[in-house]
Amino acid sequence: MLLASMQLSDEQKQQVATWVSEGASISDVQRRLEEEMKIKLTYLDTRFLVDDLDLTLAEKPRQPEPQSQGQQPQQPQGENGLPTPEREMAPDHMPPPPPQPSAPDMADAEVVGQGGVSVNIDSINVPGTLISGSVSFSDGETATWYIDQTGRVGLKPKTPGYQPSAQDIQEFQAELQAAAQKKGYF
Repeated sequence: MLLASMQLSDEQKQQVATWVSEGASISDVQRRLEEEMKIKLTYLDTRFLVDDLDLTLAEKPRQPEPQSQGQQPQQPQGENGLPTPEREMAPDHMPPPPPQPSAPDMADAEVVGQGGVSVNIDSINVPGTLISGSVSFSDGETATWYIDQTGRVGLKPKTPGYQPSAQDIQEFQAELQAAAQKKGYF
């Protein structure tokens, strides 16, 4: 038996049992022992006291913190601690890049990547990514992108809720692949 529990009278032990049954935490018991009974114990000694008295602490469910009106909701985080992007594309499920024009149609080839979609690769990657950068879509909207260690492509538009067109996504994939190959990533 712990020294602290030997210092308590039966009435005091019963009072501690009542506090615990009402949902008091170890910190609550420690504080109330000091305030109401003038018994000062460390947190660990208070824990031992509760154990010596064979009391079971009630588990309090964690309640989500209320958000104030002006506060943005926290973004969910992925496995690597980075915010989960609003849109993820697995490389295995990406549509194939648009067909490259043949030699006679090379005059039309200037449209791809010029005035359409342009991809930039960061000189220093975002922590937790293999490669990262930015993209500008044909309608002028921009987004950041990354490829994580599992090979997933994440795309986070600057404008919340923005969805690039299917054509822009195909161009993005083709430009990303070309830029990554040029830099020696693939």
